[in-house]
Amino acid sequence: HDYPEVKDRSARNPGEANMVLALALFFIASGIPEDDITILCAYLGQVQLVRKMYRDLNPISTPSGTSDKKQINIRTIDEYQGDENRFVIISLTRSNNEKNIGFLKEVERRCVAQSRARCGMYFIGNVGMFKRNKTWEFITNKMETMKLVDSKLPICCFRHPSYTRNVVQSQDIMVQRNITDNNQLMYYVQTKDNWCKAVCDVLFECLIEDHRCKKLCTPRHDDSKCLTKVSFTFTKCKHETMKKCHIKDEDMKCSVKLTKKLDCGHNKSASCHQWLYEKDDIKCYETCSESYQCISKHACNEICHRDHSHSSDKCTAPVEFKYPGCNHVVLNYQTECNDPKPPKDDPKCKFRLKYER
Repeated sequence: HDYPEVKDRSARNPGEANMVLALALFFIASGIPEDDITILCAYLGQVQLVRKMYRDLNPISTPSGTSDKKQINIRTIDEYQGDENRFVIISLTRSNNEKNIGFLKEVERRCVAQSRARCGMYFIGNVGMFKRNKTWEFITNKMETMKLVDSKLPICCFRHPSYTRNVVQSQDIMVQRNITDNNQLMYYVQTKDNWCKAVCDVLFECLIEDHRCKKLCTPRHDDSKCLTKVSFTFTKCKHETMKKCHIKDEDMKCSVKLTKKLDCGHNKSASCHQWLYEKDDIKCYETCSESYQCISKHACNEICHRDHSHSSDKCTAPVEFKYPGCNHVVLNYQTECNDPKPPKDDPKCKFRLKYER
């Protein structure tokens, strides 16, 4: 690229930072975990800029707000001596008319930068300026011989390598066929747009050809479980239903509703699975149909499944109070069946009797 650097206390290059993050987020959208990616910047100013842009972009692979969220490792080249990662993107930062690459002319820094990756290494910078320096001349010439240096970067879906897009730095080339600019790539990975329009076609663990994933490859989706509906018959009850292919037979529970009579005499509706395997957990929530053993045989008002007694001393039904001995009734007053008590104001019967000589 030829994005110019911005010189402050430390060099930074916003255009290059956008390219670096677009590539990193493309890796994430392709299923690479954030902590498998490292971005190395030549200058602290570029590290700070890339970190800020990364936070603002809200990376898409992990829900925001989670405390254990993994992050792309963004460091300076000097800080990363002795460390390595699967994928390393190097932001060279410097790009100016004076062709000044600063301390990057030191071989040690180049050696550290080029030796940190285990699987993939990507240099992003102004190659026209760097290959003029003897420190970088050999590696840039070698990479050009191997056709690894270009103003565009071919990217493809890891499942459909035949569908290739070339990422370039300038927007005016977008009109050309199969070419997209760096900002468009950033749009793809940020919105999870379906830039790969091929059918996913992944073969699930069931290995059934007709069950291959029929979704578009992007937006990325969970392709670890076969969601195709298949018919299923329960072994014991012989009821038939449909289940998702990935669900194990032993995890299926028959949900057919059956109504049966409980030991208490009440009818209860529950799933077939409950009647077969969880009968002890089926509770009757009807009102108990038995009566207390009191003189009046009052109906029990407890919930049927709850442990309770029908002895006369448990009956709390409201009854009229009769004074013992005379059996006169207290008007407009009721007491509990199991513990009849006279009114506090009238502990003794005050009923007047007619006396005849």
